[in-house]
Amino acid sequence: TCMYIYIICNRFTTTTMKPIQYFVYANGYCDVLCGLCLLGILNIPVLNSLHANMFVDELFPISRRFLGFYVILQGKVRIGFESHKKADLVIWSYLIEAFMILHELYIHQTILCDKGVIVVLSCLWIAHRCYVISS
Repeated sequence: TCMYIYIICNRFTTTTMKPIQYFVYANGYCDVLCGLCLLGILNIPVLNSLHANMFVDELFPISRRFLGFYVILQGKVRIGFESHKKADLVIWSYLIEAFMILHELYIHQTILCDKGVIVVLSCLWIAHRCYVISS
């Protein structure tokens, strides 16, 4: 855990970034850790079920694993924010997440309403902020 904190702090202190970039990086690292928890590779009590608790019903083991890999992928995209020519890939990652949650929330009713709405609005706000700084 200390090594992760060192890597994150070192990355943030060696570059000049805007506040939204700090948030995107932190969100990316958190997503990777959450994904590893979903896969059963890590056991961090706070993160173990953060994403899985959004769903109305308990996830099947294969669904948990697919969610874990998806969350890791999203996290990796967000960690690479600075290396993208523009923020397009990061913006799309947040828009796709918002669409996925919205789809599950309203079409299939598999996501808890309060958590789903917060995630959708947050994703749209972050995508907008990333678009603003990349323009």
